[in-house]
Amino acid sequence: MTDEKKKIHRMATWTITIFATVFSVVIATLWLIVYPVAETPLQGILIAIGSGWPIYVSVGLFCIATFIAYRLYLNRKK
Repeated sequence: MTDEKKKIHRMATWTITIFATVFSVVIATLWLIVYPVAETPLQGILIAIGSGWPIYVSVGLFCIATFIAYRLYLNRKK
């Protein structure tokens, strides 16, 4: 595997990790807020997912854009 491919794989791993971290922190925070008023824990999770979707989409798009920009940067560099 070339050095460029290693860097691309490393960046992909980092962007996925960042998205997963933000997703889990946001869903946990929203669930803690919603849980006392939800009838069941599952309903609380569904409400947390439903109310946090703009954050998930924006962070996902940011991670995808960062990965694409880094890949283009590496391609121009060589």
